[in-house]
Amino acid sequence: MRSVSKPAGEICFVYEQEVPDLGAGGDLQGRMSFVSLDRLRKNLLKEDPYCKLVFFPLKRDKNVFYKEIRTIFPLAEFVSYSTEPHPDYNAISRELNFSLHVFLPITASLVEYIYNHNSSLLREIEKKLALQQIDDTKIITLFQEVLDILNLNQDKDTIFKEFALLMCRILDAENFLIYIYNEERKLLELIYAIRNIFEENKLLDFKFNNVILEDIFQKGDPMLDNTFDYEIESYGNQPACMIRSVLAYPFKSLNHSNGLFLAVNKKSPGGFTEFDRQYMQILSHPFNLIYDSLVYHERVQRLTITDDLTSLYNFRYLRQFLGFEIQRSLRYEKNLSILFIDIDNFKNVNDTYGHLVGSATLCEVGQIFGKQVRDSDVIVRYGGDEFVIILPETPLEGAQVIAERLRQRVEHFLFSGGRDLKLRLTVSIGIASFPEHSMTAEGLLQKADAAMYAAKEESKNKIMIAG
Repeated sequence: MRSVSKPAGEICFVYEQEVPDLGAGGDLQGRMSFVSLDRLRKNLLKEDPYCKLVFFPLKRDKNVFYKEIRTIFPLAEFVSYSTEPHPDYNAISRELNFSLHVFLPITASLVEYIYNHNSSLLREIEKKLALQQIDDTKIITLFQEVLDILNLNQDKDTIFKEFALLMCRILDAENFLIYIYNEERKLLELIYAIRNIFEENKLLDFKFNNVILEDIFQKGDPMLDNTFDYEIESYGNQPACMIRSVLAYPFKSLNHSNGLFLAVNKKSPGGFTEFDRQYMQILSHPFNLIYDSLVYHERVQRLTITDDLTSLYNFRYLRQFLGFEIQRSLRYEKNLSILFIDIDNFKNVNDTYGHLVGSATLCEVGQIFGKQVRDSDVIVRYGGDEFVIILPETPLEGAQVIAERLRQRVEHFLFSGGRDLKLRLTVSIGIASFPEHSMTAEGLLQKADAAMYAAKEESKNKIMIAG
């Protein structure tokens, strides 16, 4: 009689009394083991996640233990067998969720056939096995790597770049893109890419990015395609881009940091795998922590550097930003100008209509300024009815043009004060430029402030240049 071995290999045959003789044929050497049912009942074996096929004896009225054996072989396909042919066994086998029922005697060739030809189920088992083999220690290490990115104390772009580079390394991908869903605009927005191929290639942007990605996100189903094989020409001097394989994974969190990861072009042969998709799923959770933390930090920081009334920047931010711009202008030999602006006779508005109307009017003034300057310019509510506008890389002549545009716009605007009042106002503006008038932030502010007061003393509704 054949000796009984512990379960090992890809096929396990559970028997009741004697080890069955499968005869010659097949190629089961080293892949098949035999274990007695009594041994399983008395001493449950360790879990064996590598076994793919289990043969289990079926009885008409004694089929309780089949549940326990499934815990030993969690990823296996189960085939029931009996020593006598009877239609009841086929029905019982189906009720107990066995994949197939066979009658003894069976041969090695039949076992080999079942193993090789129940391919649909076995392929699923292969996938589960691959995912099962993700090492817990490695996952913990990757979690820590992702969370360490949060401690960089850098700007968002740097943090997103480090995360994208980490994902490229894990997935062995050429490119990684991060999208976040904008609730207000109802669309996915690209917040970072190792290389933004969709901006360089407008045709692909339409065919893939805007159409397929939105559909993937809305449905919530990942996309894995290793047969893309799409080449497009890039604009400018960029080389043509060949898309060979893509892996897209939509993610959602409780704090609304909903979005999508997109990996492009697996470097190693064979393309992306279910294993890669699993990594994306696992690492989407610490990414959500990172993103939510950044959003919260931005919100808190914004509260400390903005004016409560107008939502413009406050004096605290003015000092930070102006100092930074002075250093940048020194390093790169750039011009810099500031406008110091005061609303003429604004006290009359508060005295006549009250502070609520005055506050609403200040907000309107801030909105006018915002529409007349560039995105790179910074508008600050200095205090009361005074404003400062910082104009990076702007010489004195350019600052004069902007100041005159602001003066005329205010002079011809009818302010509602929040009550349809049609108020008319004017402003006095002082201009100081780097390096002509001062080489320091404090000096520029003082010079522009003095010029503004000179304009008010002369006639108001006027622009003066620092002396």
